[in-house]
Amino acid sequence: MYVSSARSTAGKLTRMLGCAAGACLLLLGLCSSAASADDSLSSTAVKSVLAVCPNQTFSQPFIELGDANYYMQVSGPQGWELRGGAQVVQTTLPNGSSGAAVDLPSGSVAITPPVCVTLQYPTARVYTGAVEGQESVAVAVAYPNSSTQRRVAVISTEASGESSAEAPTWKLSEAFEIRPELGGTTEGTRKVRFIFKGQSGSGDAQVYGLNVDPWMR
Repeated sequence: MYVSSARSTAGKLTRMLGCAAGACLLLLGLCSSAASADDSLSSTAVKSVLAVCPNQTFSQPFIELGDANYYMQVSGPQGWELRGGAQVVQTTLPNGSSGAAVDLPSGSVAITPPVCVTLQYPTARVYTGAVEGQESVAVAVAYPNSSTQRRVAVISTEASGESSAEAPTWKLSEAFEIRPELGGTTEGTRKVRFIFKGQSGSGDAQVYGLNVDPWMR
């Protein structure tokens, strides 16, 4: 009798514990679902207030170089403002095809047309080419609401023995800052112009393939 009663009591306790555990799991599931819903709503709410630049397309142009980020390529070099001997030249591009790039003798300047960015566009990358010797290009950014042109990087590249104006030695720059906060700290679209200046050197530098990073991770 005692053994039977003990087994019966143990069975009841097991069933009760099982029900309690099931109830806890159900509550945890509901809490998790509610949290997920809140996170989803929060994410939607955040995205709804982020500014979006119109008519921009994105790609992964540097994925073969180990950079899987998405970028928006700045059109050019047609439409760039060229000063001090800067000019558009036909050359061999980084992918081996023939196309247009901007040639920058020492002291010359090339300025892009206005490019739409938001606070979510922190950096950019660009190819620079050396025709002969070791050349460098200074990069600055200018915003309409900023009183000065802010230098953000100096990019160096060195020509190989076979480089020429028709086939320069190309190098992809490290990511440099766009500093969109200079155009205002409130989220919204703003226009930036990139300014490239040829530094002193024994030959010309060339610039091609400016891409801005919209922080699409």
